[in-house]
Amino acid sequence: MRSVVATSLTLVLLVSAVSGCLFDTDSEAEDRARLQRLEAEIDALVGTPACSDSSVCAFLGVGSKACGGFRRYVIFSKSSTDTARLMEKVQYLNALEDYFNHKYGWGSDCSVPRAPKVRCVDGICVDLNQQED
Repeated sequence: MRSVVATSLTLVLLVSAVSGCLFDTDSEAEDRARLQRLEAEIDALVGTPACSDSSVCAFLGVGSKACGGFRRYVIFSKSSTDTARLMEKVQYLNALEDYFNHKYGWGSDCSVPRAPKVRCVDGICVDLNQQED
């Protein structure tokens, strides 16, 4: 357990140093707001995932549940998204949320979201799993 916290903290410190962002505050509310802002930035980077074929459609796991695993997946287009910037933001958010889970003792429902089956449909990258539900 301690090594997981140390690894997460090390990753957050590393990403923070690279991005020039301070990652920690004294307020849980401020830290939750920071995570919400990062999620909004990720969604804005993705925008509408436009595609011409399925080869440009991809997904990333977003968030860090206290039990492990991602909270959700974001579907994006490699042709219309700054993939490097998106990956940087997602990795930062994931490490930060993992750190806050330990810092504040946050819990989760431990459910596991189903990984998307991404395809290009009518010019947009979509999750075929959602169409089946």
